[in-house]
Amino acid sequence: MDSGAPAEIGSRVFWVGAVRPEETFQCHAYLVEAGDRSVLIDPGSADAIDDVLAKVRQIVPLESIRWVLCHHSDPDEIG
Repeated sequence: MDSGAPAEIGSRVFWVGAVRPEETFQCHAYLVEAGDRSVLIDPGSADAIDDVLAKVRQIVPLESIRWVLCHHSDPDEIG
């Protein structure tokens, strides 16, 4: 797997996270592609967002993200 590219893990579902070999916790962000109603799940912390958004842009324009789902309390992610 090329960690620099999005990986389709299901029909229109992509892993768009960032690999950080030096860190214990990794960024596992996902994109559910649904045209202009796409969903970005757990976009990651501030240090990974550039990588995540670059992968998302390979699939859909950022304007197509209708919802962003953050489901844990990482203050970098939801702040």
